Amino acid sequence: MLRLKLQTGEFSWDSHEQGVVLAAFYYGYTATQLICGCLPLQRLSGRFPLLCGSLVTCVMTFLTPVMTLLGDIIAFSVVRVVDGIAQVSSL
Repeated sequence: MLRLKLQTGEFSWDSHEQGVVLAAFYYGYTATQLICGCLPLQRLSGRFPLLCGSLVTCVMTFLTPVMTLLGDIIAFSVVRVVDGIAQVSSL
């Protein structure tokens, strides 16, 4: 498979690696939507998931540059998946 370099910069990620990073958020987001769609949310208040989701999103956004420098693409993808999972607050 032909992998093209899209841009040059601090990280030399090819187009496949950039696609993995972009898709990582949606993997977490989709998993959360499927799991939470089966929960009886009528009994629960919306405040707790909103608070937890917002807090985790803030922490992951803060950790994004640090984890990218320390762990390269794997750590960045994990941060993006957790960030997608934290979007449960959008329910």
